[in-house]
Amino acid sequence: MGFNLKIGRFIVGVLLTAAMLGFSGCASSTTVRATTNATAVNSGYFTIAVLPDTQYYSQKYPEIFTQQTQWIVDNAKTQNIVFVSQEGDLVDNYSSDQDYEWKNAQKAMGIIRNAGIPYSVVPGNHDVNFEAGDTTYFDKYFPFTDFARYPWYGSGKYPPPSGVPQPNYPANSNASNYETFSALGQNFVVLNLACTPKVLVNAELYTWADSVLQYYSNDKAIVVTHGYIDTKGNYTDSSNVSGIEIWQNVVKPNSNVVAVFCGHIHGEYNATATAAHGNTVENLLFDTQDDPHGGDGWLRLYKFYPQQNKVSAVTYSPYLNEYDSSATGAFDFKLTMTK
Repeated sequence: MGFNLKIGRFIVGVLLTAAMLGFSGCASSTTVRATTNATAVNSGYFTIAVLPDTQYYSQKYPEIFTQQTQWIVDNAKTQNIVFVSQEGDLVDNYSSDQDYEWKNAQKAMGIIRNAGIPYSVVPGNHDVNFEAGDTTYFDKYFPFTDFARYPWYGSGKYPPPSGVPQPNYPANSNASNYETFSALGQNFVVLNLACTPKVLVNAELYTWADSVLQYYSNDKAIVVTHGYIDTKGNYTDSSNVSGIEIWQNVVKPNSNVVAVFCGHIHGEYNATATAAHGNTVENLLFDTQDDPHGGDGWLRLYKFYPQQNKVSAVTYSPYLNEYDSSATGAFDFKLTMTK
């Protein structure tokens, strides 16, 4: 499905060469990106919207899931929402016996797709048979072939040119994937990594992930993985999530990683970690599924202010029409974007 350039909604302009964006570094010659319209309202910042674990919405409260995504679409222009990240556990039961959950998730995320807003999904432990490493249903309802047509999926060309990392891993799956976008002069790569189980999180995945981060070494990288830290900031290490492995093998060694988004553990946490090259990484846990109605519709808005070198987190529920003003719901962190 192509981009929908409706008035009053998010506008995406596809630039056909990286030179038009003034890119530098190794990704400059082959990348086709989606870029935001810099003249949009509130152009002093751009926003990445985050949807935490949606499994209970897909199972019992699909109207709240669609209310979340419709709110994102309706407010994309005024909030300068340039990307939407879903943190995994799209559904509660992965099997075909519960395919209505997949259909609910597909319908809700389809609202974002139909509006032309770049977005990503990543499987959580409830989206796969993690004992067998089977992603059949995740790949049935969110296959890489549905994303490959968009200029923000991978490098923007599918199949990618020689030397450009494949946008998905494994080759026949969307279990891990990456997207690229630019906004207000800032270039980003969003790397979504399967977190479970050991047969999905392995040396080959690390090699692919490292190739993506190295190829886009001049971009700011955000890693999204379902299970990464707990509410005290400890890296997860269990049979169904492998946060410690992703930290050690992907995040820590790469100097361009600026943040990690995750869910899985019920609660919220934000703090910094220092990676191997001295770069600061924001560890950002956001999962509200313990709240009533499957999570009460809370979503997170990360507002990037390049001229102020900061990011402001805003937590809002379209279902409740309320903001979370607590220390874990509203906070800032530093990010150097303009020197």
